[in-house]
Amino acid sequence: MTRRRDAMGWTRAETDVAEVMIWLRSNHGREVSYADIAAGVGIKDGARLRRAAKVARVVAANRGDRLERFLPSQPRPAPGLRHPLHATRPGR
Repeated sequence: MTRRRDAMGWTRAETDVAEVMIWLRSNHGREVSYADIAAGVGIKDGARLRRAAKVARVVAANRGDRLERFLPSQPRPAPGLRHPLHATRPGR
């Protein structure tokens, strides 16, 4: 089975990875979601995008770049409330 390639000789998967990496580089330092990436590169938020992001993480790690895993954001505590790990124990 041969893979379909575009005029430049790239497969769709290779093009997707390149587009995701370029988009992530232009948005470095920001917390982004799969929906953000999908809107930025024009790939539907689904298996194709997640596969491209997974390969982009591996490529980034091999290059020595730091690319965090996509995780759901933690809700921020209300003002004046402390994080449970920083709260003092009862009786103190």
